[in-house]
Amino acid sequence: MIKYAKIINQETGLCEVGTGTNIETYKSKGMTELDVQQSDIDYKWYLADKCPIKTEEEKTREKNTKRIAKIKAELEEIDKQSQRSARAIALVLASVMFQQPANALSINKNTLVADGVENNLQTFDPDDLKKLTELENQAGKLREELKTLEDKEGDN
Repeated sequence: MIKYAKIINQETGLCEVGTGTNIETYKSKGMTELDVQQSDIDYKWYLADKCPIKTEEEKTREKNTKRIAKIKAELEEIDKQSQRSARAIALVLASVMFQQPANALSINKNTLVADGVENNLQTFDPDDLKKLTELENQAGKLREELKTLEDKEGDN
């Protein structure tokens, strides 16, 4: 990229670059038009042929590392939300088991079925069950993506 610049270090190609439009000011500072590039390592400007840049492998590794951290944070949040919904469901189960002990429990839509018989003691909040199912689906997809990314990191 051609910009008004002044070489600060001949060996490294480090430059001072005018990034605005005031050409007269840049000329008065001894700058001339040079082919320069901004480094994606230290974000300083260099002569284009001496500019230190990251390899594609480094860029991919950085991108994957950031995504892994984001996935882990999302999984933590899903875990917290799942615990709330699971706790609400567990309270219903405990209440029903206390009032009507059973050998087998299952869920039919939002009603608890004890020993094959639907009871009317207490039903699940369908939103809790729906939310828990959605959260588990989200977590499953994130875990798959996380495994793929971590496998790639292990290969490097």
